[in-house]
Amino acid sequence: PPLKTIRLSTLKILKEFQKAGGTVIFAGKPADYVNATASSAVKQFAKKCVRVSGIGKELLEIAGKTCHHVSITDEAGKEIGTILYLLKQDKDTLYLFMCNTSHKASELKADLSDPRVENRKEAFPDVYIRLFTRLNGQPLELDPETGSVTTPEAVRINDSWKLHTNFPPLKSRLFIVPKRKSKKIFPALKCYAVVNKKTLVRKRWQIRLSEPNVLVLDRPRYRIGKAKWQSSDEILKVDRKVRSSLRLPLRNALMMQPWAQEHKARLRHITVHLAYSINIEKIPKLPLFLALEQPQLFSILINGNELSADSECGWWVDKSLRKIPVDTVFLRSGRNEIKLTCEYDENYSGLEAIYLLGAFGVRVRGCEVSLASMPVFLKQGDWCAQGLPFYSGSVTYLTTIQQKLHKGERLFIAVPSYSGVALRILVNGQVAGIFPWAPNEVDITDYLTKSVNEIGIEVISHRRNSHGPLHISEKLPLSVGPGAFETSGAKWQDAYQLVRCGLMEAPSLLVKRRI
Repeated sequence: PPLKTIRLSTLKILKEFQKAGGTVIFAGKPADYVNATASSAVKQFAKKCVRVSGIGKELLEIAGKTCHHVSITDEAGKEIGTILYLLKQDKDTLYLFMCNTSHKASELKADLSDPRVENRKEAFPDVYIRLFTRLNGQPLELDPETGSVTTPEAVRINDSWKLHTNFPPLKSRLFIVPKRKSKKIFPALKCYAVVNKKTLVRKRWQIRLSEPNVLVLDRPRYRIGKAKWQSSDEILKVDRKVRSSLRLPLRNALMMQPWAQEHKARLRHITVHLAYSINIEKIPKLPLFLALEQPQLFSILINGNELSADSECGWWVDKSLRKIPVDTVFLRSGRNEIKLTCEYDENYSGLEAIYLLGAFGVRVRGCEVSLASMPVFLKQGDWCAQGLPFYSGSVTYLTTIQQKLHKGERLFIAVPSYSGVALRILVNGQVAGIFPWAPNEVDITDYLTKSVNEIGIEVISHRRNSHGPLHISEKLPLSVGPGAFETSGAKWQDAYQLVRCGLMEAPSLLVKRRI
């Protein structure tokens, strides 16, 4: 503002701000400082501050240089816009959190749709961080995953620190700078160079599952009241037809959750019959379970044999999905049928898919499902096509290695590509590391024995292929809400929409030596 409008009380605040390390910039022509009808104290203060001729490009450039707290550049000195940072401080420490969003420069434009995380691959092997601070403490890097503290590569330049680091795709880092010098010395971050690489090529991998395999049953034939049996349809569509027959509001994203609804005393109700058809190529071994919500409300028949809800024995995935043991004597080769009957009333939360759980394989052909032999081995690639289309637990790929290391060498295992949420590496049954993002590698040296070692590469999956949405036409929607489960028209498909899971490329053993 014009100098004449600055009061002495404001001048006091500006001086305190400047004393605390802030920067005050006065914008105006040189004559403004001479002719302004302001107090001499204000004029003298203005002459000692950073001055620009006016509001415009010059002001922006000066402000950028003067008020810059953090600069993030590549080896050519170009600012890296795709790396974000958060700078905070308390009375003792400055905290700098940084994350590589792995966007391309062209993707930073506001008019473009945000690409999926799995498609962001931008990495920066050499990143230089200028931290403009007068703090004397040595910068440190904290690893939130392990709690370890190391000393990064950093040099002092006048009143700033310059740090050298790297950012693989989607990498985040946390730096801390004490405001006072400390006598405590932390080790430097260990850096290694690869001296030997061996790819673990396997025609097939022995596997271990973390939970039973799953067969989703969500397309029953149905009968509402005394009407005729109708051909199979998706269970949520059946639920809508039942509610419409009772003149009840359809379930939607705005409805109150069933557990919070006030139960009515005088109920409209109707009998609903559901019949699920399964083709069995090979009868599975025990144990075998049927999982469904509120089994006590249903009469359950398997090929005409009654299955008692009183035999409930725990839950699967969520406490609402109760498990009931199934005796395999009820099953036969070929076509099998599971029938459920219930009295559907106004208080009922609604029809949902049911699940068969056990040691079996599953084949999917369009809308048809079959039970087959349990997979014992898997090839690299999507496990959905290898007997595990609806499986949503973890799969551990097993192999053995025998590796001789020379003094000073470390052995890492690297997985270039997988489809899942994260990877966990086990060596001789011990967890050596877990990683959800690049670089997908972990040091396994300390877990090795001198003889043969068992390596387990565990692909941690998700519940998409078991809990859906399973009939949405878009395989990888940007977001999923209640509407994705009850789609119609172009957004709907009868066939199951599955996303791939598994070990997609051969892992490698990397022998490294510290640089």
